[in-house]
Amino acid sequence: TDTVANYLGYLCDSFLLHRAPRFDIRGKQHLEYAEKYYAGDLGLRHGLLGFRDRDIAGILENAVFLELKRRGYTVSVGVVGTREVDFVAERSDERRYYQVCGSLTDEATIERELGSLERIDDHWPKAVLTYADSVFTGRSGIRVGSVLDFLGGGE
Repeated sequence: TDTVANYLGYLCDSFLLHRAPRFDIRGKQHLEYAEKYYAGDLGLRHGLLGFRDRDIAGILENAVFLELKRRGYTVSVGVVGTREVDFVAERSDERRYYQVCGSLTDEATIERELGSLERIDDHWPKAVLTYADSVFTGRSGIRVGSVLDFLGGGE
């Protein structure tokens, strides 16, 4: 375990990976377990693994993570009860919550993506970013938008 932790630390130090700690949204504290790691360069990932269509959700999540970091946010992976929120983005006196998915085409996906955000009981903006066009625009104040628009500079 120590060797793996050391190697992950070296990869983060070299910016090949970025670490996103877990954040307990209700308890408002960082958790000491199971952080997630994101590739620092998606081109290197494609060079090593090749492009696979079935990985699109993970690639989109990684791209949104890198964009949030580029915009100056400190990024964590949110935990609310037993559910996960892809990103808790914080800077200065601002916080935003994001879920990223390939599409919102079925009720189970809608419930999974929006259900996590609905369990957060604060006033900060919440959004689901999706790759596929969706007629579903949101609920409970949670906005549904295009991940491509987000990556192009939109909120």
